[in-house]
This record gives sequence, structure tokens and C-alpha cells, in this order.
Amino acid sequence: MNDTVFEAVARQAARTPDAVAIVGPDGDATYGDVMARAAAVASRLRGEGLAPETPVAAPMRRRTELVGDLLGVWSAGCAFLPLDPAEPAPRAARMLSDAGCRLVLGDADLAGPVVDLADDIGFIDLADIEAVEQAPAPNLRPEALAYVMFTSGSTGAPKGVEVEHRAVANLVRAAAALMQIGPADRYLATATIAFDIAIAELFLPLTVGASLTLSDRSILTDPAATAGLVRETGVTVMQTGPSVWSAILDGAPDFPRLRVAVSTGEAVSPEMAARLAGVADVAWNLYGPTEATVWAAGARIGAVAPAEGGSEPIGEALEGAILRVVDEDLTDVPAGVAGELLIGGVCLARGYRNRPDLTAERFIETEAGRFYRTGDLVSRQNGGLQYFGRIDDQMQVRGVRVEPQEVESAFRTLDAVREAAVTWFDDGRGGRGLVAAVVPEPGLAPSPEKLRAALGERLPAAMVPARFLTFSGLPVTKSGKVDRAAIRAAAADAVAVEPAAAGASELTPTAAQVARIWRRMLGEGAGAPDAHFFAAGGDSLSAVVMTNMASAELGVEIPAQLILEAPGLADFAARIDALQVEAENGDDTSNVRFIFPMALRPGPTKLFFCGADLKLAQYWRRPESLYVLAYWADGANFASGDSIEDMAARYTVGMRKIQPQGPYRLAGFSFGAIVAFEMARQMRAAGDRVDLLFLLDPYKPFFAAETGDAPDRSFVGRLRRLGPFRRRVGLIGVLSALLPSIGRVPGGRRVAYWMFHMHARRPNPVSTALVARWRWPIFWFAAREKLARYRPKPYGGRMLVALTAEQGGKALWASLSPPDAEFADLETAHLQLFDEAEALAWQALLPDAVDD
Repeated sequence: MNDTVFEAVARQAARTPDAVAIVGPDGDATYGDVMARAAAVASRLRGEGLAPETPVAAPMRRRTELVGDLLGVWSAGCAFLPLDPAEPAPRAARMLSDAGCRLVLGDADLAGPVVDLADDIGFIDLADIEAVEQAPAPNLRPEALAYVMFTSGSTGAPKGVEVEHRAVANLVRAAAALMQIGPADRYLATATIAFDIAIAELFLPLTVGASLTLSDRSILTDPAATAGLVRETGVTVMQTGPSVWSAILDGAPDFPRLRVAVSTGEAVSPEMAARLAGVADVAWNLYGPTEATVWAAGARIGAVAPAEGGSEPIGEALEGAILRVVDEDLTDVPAGVAGELLIGGVCLARGYRNRPDLTAERFIETEAGRFYRTGDLVSRQNGGLQYFGRIDDQMQVRGVRVEPQEVESAFRTLDAVREAAVTWFDDGRGGRGLVAAVVPEPGLAPSPEKLRAALGERLPAAMVPARFLTFSGLPVTKSGKVDRAAIRAAAADAVAVEPAAAGASELTPTAAQVARIWRRMLGEGAGAPDAHFFAAGGDSLSAVVMTNMASAELGVEIPAQLILEAPGLADFAARIDALQVEAENGDDTSNVRFIFPMALRPGPTKLFFCGADLKLAQYWRRPESLYVLAYWADGANFASGDSIEDMAARYTVGMRKIQPQGPYRLAGFSFGAIVAFEMARQMRAAGDRVDLLFLLDPYKPFFAAETGDAPDRSFVGRLRRLGPFRRRVGLIGVLSALLPSIGRVPGGRRVAYWMFHMHARRPNPVSTALVARWRWPIFWFAAREKLARYRPKPYGGRMLVALTAEQGGKALWASLSPPDAEFADLETAHLQLFDEAEALAWQALLPDAVDD
């Protein structure tokens, strides 16, 4: 069928407009919702008078509207240029310039730094997009440009790959047919939109009537959270790289079974293949460069044996791809002989944006047609392709393409560095990391921490080396080229050597064991007594792997967040010792599963925030460490407490395990503010010192301050109290939310809870008709049940209340506060308080901690 992905999704939306398309971080969206958003974006872009194929930069968060936003760009006849939110602004601005981009469509806080650096560029804030009554007719051609995806460049700068709509349509058709994706599936989408895997994740499910669970990639660093998300939302298809798969399966041995597991981006070892085959009905190893539109080949894991000592095969060509194995003269070689892989067919990209020289070098014309030179060394064996590595210096590090020349170019901008060369090293767990050989300027000795920070301002995080080796001069081969093999050997020696390091006698037995693990993973310097895990090259993925290894070797369960709280070697080891003592004494102090560190700072001061949006971690600018108290994390039930008093008492116990004594600083948002208020009240009554209680736009308790009357708890009374909420979710949603009050049978609340969440996991025609599409009703029911019984008592401690006009309630809270309580007015909406500008504004209101 010669159409586009947009048209395929539009046809599906016409057939099933009310079916769930996306389960997202800020609510669900039906197919109708997705297309309505696309129409609004397209209408807004049409008003700009953009020519067909105009690239539109897209610095966008992973909100539920993301897919509709991108489809809207296509509907307007434009192409999108995806930008990772973590992309350094100077690099992103260069991409826009190289692509000839004149318009940015995205989130204001993400786009701002890029727009400021770019010349003569317009900006449209996604928050300003307004709904339209009628969708504009799409302006699409199969041969038109769909997106420009930038990859690491061998010339020292990133290069933009131009991909056409027909190639994207071919990808989703071929992959859906290969994996047999259908309406009953739910696909987990975690990849940043600046990574080409996101094209498959975001669009493939919606072309066949399936749905997707949209989450941020950071969830993959928490195996338990990933397993919980997969289980709760009913994910049936999941893809990621083998190093991430390894960390997830190590950290979540009870990972829920999938229908399809996909490994992509890196070579798959036989051991990893066996593990994947055990977690899914069918597992695939898929291969392809950005220039061939995500995937060009695939092998079902277990179907073909790998070559002796080799990785899993990458298999056969997908539909629309033509694979050739050639020698240096571009002549096809026989089976069993290694050669360079060429890819042709409809899957091919046009070439590199505004780089005809690079396009001519990599996209070649032959008698058999047009082909892309991959630089990958393969051979045909057992009816499929076996992958042996690269014929050049390009690397794949955790699925991200890295050209060492681009990293080395960034080094050359640093005053303290004379020369640098970059290559890979084996990370000891089947993956690769980046190592840099650095020649400092005479008399200078830049620390790894300073080098890492400086490079982080110029390069994406995945391209910043994890290890740094100092040389007086770069090793070279006989032909005068940089000897990257010698650098890899030096990196391996640094990992292998475990002498009695200076200061080793200062280490406790536990610290010595931890130091050996850190040295194996991060290099010799990571085993020093004053080592810092992240400064030594650790990252979020290696932190998960490390805590799993330490748990196994030390015989105690170590939560992954412990390394965030105590990244220093000595502190980390001391915390493990405490866990071991607690385990021996049968003390359950390590089982605080509803309090998580979100932003850690030096010093002892902490702020415990009840109900904070998780994105606050990105915008936290305060000097105290931030901990979030979550509602749902501890078990399946809402907050595991029958009343607000119970919740406050339970949270207080957990908080004291993290901070045994005051002064305490507490905060809460919306319903969480009520819980924080009760926590502070209970703690002061118990003699604890509470330095600050901050209520951010608190919900109002149900009791009527004016009359003292309790709320009407009858069925009609409940219906009346739902107020505007009733109009947002419709009658079916209201009745569903009220279900547990119809016959108070044991387990009624759990039945209601699972009614909503089973629908999200396994939607079907019956549930689609009976259950509200908006899933907040069950939260509000559980919260309102507690609020209806809560009778707050006045609080006498230091208190700051920040209110929006939308929420109101100043008189009520003044009646519960001490005379010197402070009140502040916030000029924004309740649900925007965790956007960057708003979050920074109310943070500025918080007083600093009081000195003891």
C-alpha cells in the first residue's frame, strides 16, 4: 500500500476513535484524541506559510500529546527535526543551522536555550496550540521528507540523515509483519525522539490498532519500576539494547513475561540471547543504521546458531531492504566470507542534509542500484548474516552511534588538553563504554571531573567518555595513525590491575569489597578511599548493575537509590554495613519503598515532598536534597492507609529511617499537602522539631469551615461533590468512580481500582464502552474517601502556603495556621506548577534552613 504513516494512523482512528492509543505520563489518549491534536498542530503550522518539506525543530517532552504533535508536523507537509531535551544547546543550535531550520515547535523551557543561540528562527510554544473544529487535509507525498535525524559525525560535527515518508511506512509495515503486532498489543516506548528507534516505538503500534505505553527513558535505570510499569499497563512488546536488558533482568528477576522482546543497537551475546528467550514468547535481534530507517535486518533469537565465539546473528533482510556483502572492490563475496554490508531498497534515506560530499561517499550508485555503505563487517552463515564488528573507528555505545572524531573535536576546544583520542572499552558486562586518551598541556593536569563537566556542555551524555587515561603522547601505529588498540589495551590493564592501592588500609572490609567491584566496572581510580561513583565514570545504568553485583557479593539487598544518596565509596560502604546490621536484627528499616531521592545535594538538609511531580528533579535549584513521598509505590493499594492520619503516621516512620532526627522540612502538593500538614502536626505533637511546612496549592479538606458540617456521604451527595469533574469524564466515569459506594462489600475498593487499571492493560470493546477514558477517577475516589473522614486540627509551627486563584482556600487555611503563617499567590494553573518556570518561581519563596 503506497501511503504514509500519517494516513495509516488516520484510517485506524476513523475505525476505532475511542480505543486507547496511548497510556502516557499525564493521562491516556484515544485514537481520536491523537488525531485531534495532530489537526490542531497542523492548523497552527499552516498559518506560518511553510513550504513543503520545511524542517521544524522539535524539542519536546514525553507527554501524552507527543505523538499527535509529530503527526501534526507531517500533516502540515513539514518534516520534523527531533531534539533530545538533554542535548547541549550549542550542539542543537548547530544542528538547526546545518539543517536550514527556521522554526522551532516545542516546550518553551527546552526550546529557549536553543532559540537564543540560533540566528533568525521562529518559535511556537506547544502550550499555545488551540483545538480546531475541522482537521486540515494532509499535504503528504510518499517521496516527501519525513524527518531529519542527526547522528554523530566522522568530520567532527553531527550530520543530519534525511528520511522520506515511504521509508518510514515501509519500516512500520515490515516490522509489524515480522513481529506480528496487532490490536491486542501494547508497545513500551521509552527512546528519546532524537534516537531513531523512537520512530518504530511511537508510530508502529498506532498503524495496526495497537497502543503504546509512553514513558521516559530514565525508567529503564530502575528495573523494579520498569517491571511495575510493564505489569501495570499490560505491555506486550518491549525493545531496548542488550546492556540495558541485562541490567533490567538482573534487577528484576521476576520481570513479567512479554509476548515479544526486541534487542537492538548492539551485538547480542549468546548468554543475553538465552535470557531474552526466557522472558518472552518470541525474541528478536534487529539491526539497522539510521541511514536505512531504523531496521533493515532481523533474526529470531534461537532460530539460527551464532558462529563459534560470535554474537547472535542479525538475520535476513526485512521487507523493503536489500542486503549485499562485498569486498573492497564492491564485488559480492560468497557465503562464509566476511565483507562490508551494503543496504539498498526503499528503506534507504535520501542522504545527509546539505552534505553532498558525505552523501556521495556513503550512498553509492552501482549496477544493482543505490546502496548505503554501512562500514559493518558481516558474512552469510547458516542462511543469515553474522556480525563481526566495524571496518572503521565508529562505535555503538549502548545503542548510540559514536564517531570518535566528534568527541575528539570537542576535546580540542578545551584549553587544558593538547591532544585526545577516543575509543571503546569492554565494560565487563557485555557492553561497551568510551575511554579517552588525553595528553594535557604542559604543566596542566585536568581532572576527570573537570573534563567530564566541560565535555557535557558540548556533547550528549552518551558521547562523554566514562574513563580518562593520561598519556605524555598518543600511541601511534607504524603508519603514524592513532593506535586505538593500544588505548583499549591500556584501559583493560587499568581495569585488571588491583594492587594494594594507596590508602587501602583505610578501607573497611565492606569498602574493600565495594572498591573491587567499582574497579572492575570503572577502572583503578574508582577504588580509592575518596572515590566518588559518578565522578569515576559511573552512570545511571552502571549504578543499577553495580548495586545488583554488590547485593549478590555482600549478601544483603541494596536498593538502587542508595548510590544516589551516598555516591562516595566510604559513605556507600557504611550504608551497606547499616543495612546488614538491620537485616541481622530483623529490623525492616530498609523497606522504605514509598520514599525516593529525587535530587541530592551536599550537606545534611533534606526536604520531604509529598505528592511532587517527578519532573521536579529536572528543575530543583534548592540547596537541600529533595525526597518525594509517593502514593502508589508501596503495594497495590493507594498509599496503604485507610485514613490521612494513617498515611501521615506511616510516612513519618519511613522519613525517620532516612533522617532519624530533626529539624525536619516538609512540603506537599494538592492532596499531598493535606498529608504533609497532618505529618507536621503529628511530629510536633510528638516533640519533633519541624523547621518548615510548605503547602503548594493544597486541596481543601471536605469539612465546611463556615458551618462545621460534615459532607453528605450519600450516593447523591458524592455525585454532587464531584462537581466539574463530572463534566470532564462523563456519566460512565462518574458511575465508575462511585462504584465502591454501591454496596460496601469487602474488597470493593480493590475491585474499582482493578476495573480501571485492567482496562489500561487489556482494553477490549466491553471495557472501552463501560470504563472512562480518563483514569483519574479512581485516584480521586481514594483521595476523597480519606478527605471525607479527615478533621484537621490547627498547626502551630512555621508554615508557608502558596495558592493559585484556581484552587483558592486562603481563609480556610488561615483558620488552621498560626498567626505568623505566610501566604503567597501564584499566577498560574494548578496542573502547571511543576513546569520549569513555575517550579523555579515557587522554589524562590522557600526560606533557607534554620541553623541549629
